[in-house]
Amino acid sequence: ASVVADATARGVWVCDTSDPGRGGVALPAVARVGGLTVAVGTGGASPALARRVRDRIAADLDPAYADWVAVLGRVRE
Repeated sequence: ASVVADATARGVWVCDTSDPGRGGVALPAVARVGGLTVAVGTGGASPALARRVRDRIAADLDPAYADWVAVLGRVRE
């Protein structure tokens, strides 16, 4: 609690895993396929659930998405 209070007083982002409501940052579970990033969060309420949902989504991410992101990035330029 004192680390969170000190960081907050100094304007530093802090993630308190023991009490997510106390910190100013909640980190999502992240899956990446090339340049495609999918993030799932529960606002700190249940990192285990976020991880489980992320894993289910990641299992369905075709590696071809990496190629699509690369192509779309070039086209966008």
